[in-house]
Amino acid sequence: MGAWRGARRALVQAPALHGGSGPLHLRSFARFDRVWSIERASLVAGALAAVVGVPACARSSKSAPYELVVHVDGDVGHSLAGATISFLGRRVGETDDHGALTLAIRGSEGERVALTVSCPPGFQSPALPTDVVLHRLSEPGRKPEYDLQCPPVTRSVVIVVRADNGPRLPVLYLGKEVARTDESGAAHALVSVPASDDVDITIATNEPGNERLRPQNPSMKFVPSGPDDIKALTVKFALEPDKRRAAVSKPSLPVRLH
Repeated sequence: MGAWRGARRALVQAPALHGGSGPLHLRSFARFDRVWSIERASLVAGALAAVVGVPACARSSKSAPYELVVHVDGDVGHSLAGATISFLGRRVGETDDHGALTLAIRGSEGERVALTVSCPPGFQSPALPTDVVLHRLSEPGRKPEYDLQCPPVTRSVVIVVRADNGPRLPVLYLGKEVARTDESGAAHALVSVPASDDVDITIATNEPGNERLRPQNPSMKFVPSGPDDIKALTVKFALEPDKRRAAVSKPSLPVRLH
């Protein structure tokens, strides 16, 4: 503004246009005052916008970035690396070896935004986006944290079998042998099963020589309950008598007494 005042003073003291002497022609002076008034109004508007912090043409835009931390687990307590996080359809990063990703999202205090999680192979992505709330914590340096899940598609389950009086019997999953009992009737197997489906394990008794075992083809059904799952199947077999070899008793004859 000081430069404009100096220029105005110089014009007042300058010689008249068209080679004359004396003050500047009044019409030229009036035009200068109009330009000066417009420029001053523009400067005032710019100063007000700077005080508010948002330009007048963009006062509806987002105010500032909000930082937050996303944690992704494959199972509860098992961090998952390589999960992709997207916001507004754009990929913004992947979780690290600790299952964490720090984001900075522009928005307003208390605004809810939706994050989409794409899980790595072998893990199931959530069907719907996850809403998080933009806010700042009172403790300096701390960021809001949100936990997300990528459950595994399959789980590993240890099957433990105890078959009393059932030596050398096959243990079946999906019709395939995964173990066989030893001479004492014990067996175990590690199987990969669907994480959320019913699982059937059967001790097969349909091999030749096992027809008299009771019960026939006992089984158990379960749904995996989490990581490091162990399921036990205990059966006590009995041997049904062979009817074909049952002895036929002969009628007893009277004994003569002397």
